[in-house]
Amino acid sequence: METSIRIIHEVTSYKERIKYNILLFIGAVSFCGILSFIDRTKNDGLFLIIISVLIGLIILYKIYQQRLYLADFISDSKTVNIVYFNGSKEQKLETLIDDVDVKLKNTTRRAGFNCELIIYIDELKFTIDKDFDWSFTEMIKLFKFVKFHQNTELTESEKFIISSMEEYLKRIPF
Repeated sequence: METSIRIIHEVTSYKERIKYNILLFIGAVSFCGILSFIDRTKNDGLFLIIISVLIGLIILYKIYQQRLYLADFISDSKTVNIVYFNGSKEQKLETLIDDVDVKLKNTTRRAGFNCELIIYIDELKFTIDKDFDWSFTEMIKLFKFVKFHQNTELTESEKFIISSMEEYLKRIPF
């Protein structure tokens, strides 16, 4: 295993991250509106309102998650230096590798395979997915690096998620 890791990204602004989610919301509501227009029933308006509220809540949660954006992760296997953004404000943090907690979460839906890497550092929670700058390759590399240098064994669930991510990368590399 490597003794250091350096993952650096160009920053996607908070405005761009929010814009992406708002466009998803508009697209989903428009799609539901078109479907309700095609299939005329008595409760079209109620259906559209309920779906819009549910999709809106999901999008608001995603926007809330993305207020903390991890741009750079640099470590020498003992200390970790990160650059992150709280909204649009750049911040830096230095900590020990033992104070970093990482988790993989399978967020696969019918639309396709997806995973999240959740990183806890101090009071901060970073949720990383493939929607912006991070790739599955970087997520796997960071996860394995932290677990290895903390001398923590991977659980069966984590091994399964990593193998699923690697299979996905074989089919659709990015």
